[in-house]
Amino acid sequence: MLQVDNVCKKFRNTPALQGVSLQVEQGETVVLMGPSGCGKSTLIRCINRLAEPDSGDITFGGRSVLAMDSAELLDYRRRIGFVFQHFNLINRLSILENTALGLVMAGMERNAALDAARAALLKVGIGAEMWERAPAQLSGGQRQRVGIARALSGRPDLMLWDEPTASLDPILVQEVLEVMEGLAAESHAGMLVVTHEISFAMRAADRILLMDQGRIVEAGSPGQILQAPTSTIGLRYQKLWRVRYTELPLRTAAYAHKSITRPLSGGSMPSAQKMVEVQQ
Repeated sequence: MLQVDNVCKKFRNTPALQGVSLQVEQGETVVLMGPSGCGKSTLIRCINRLAEPDSGDITFGGRSVLAMDSAELLDYRRRIGFVFQHFNLINRLSILENTALGLVMAGMERNAALDAARAALLKVGIGAEMWERAPAQLSGGQRQRVGIARALSGRPDLMLWDEPTASLDPILVQEVLEVMEGLAAESHAGMLVVTHEISFAMRAADRILLMDQGRIVEAGSPGQILQAPTSTIGLRYQKLWRVRYTELPLRTAAYAHKSITRPLSGGSMPSAQKMVEVQQ
């Protein structure tokens, strides 16, 4: 579905991406990890053409994204859901209006857009009693769930997540991770997730890609990456996993079964054993 081929990007004389290649298939969850400043967010922005690569190519459904004119690019972006680090909600609009805004701007009839927004908000656990509130009346975790609902409302073929928990209080991080894990288990969309949350990667990823200094240095299933890493960055994540998460089982198949039911909101988290099906 999504193919990135040898993409390079510099900011002035500083390389941000140095020949990055990857692919994301329909229904696959790919997690992109690496130290801050390694190029993860730049790559996500290039895929959505919020930043223009200097060279290489990006194709979606067999079409070059970099060769698209303005009308084609608008249509492409309608097929992609983008979840930002910061919520980017408009405070003068209600939660429901924020969620429907992109659909209305894309030409959808207002009532149909509001219906789609209501369905998306319910999917991420934002009930009707909150729909008329302003973003400032919500917690950070709730606002990020609204941002996720906004990205989901157009039923995208591909979801791009740019460190969606980075700006949250640690207490609220788990709230958003639960929503993300549920979507990863249930969604037919491809998902490319930039995150530092190693526990999310262990439970939800089909594949993990590790970046360092603008390059992908290692790729594999969570089990491959964290049990037998081959890169310096991989060894660091393995150490972190051993210190913090050794009680969590790992997916060892590159394309693990996705029928596991995960909570979308509220309630306590099930045990890791119930949430993850380990593929031998």
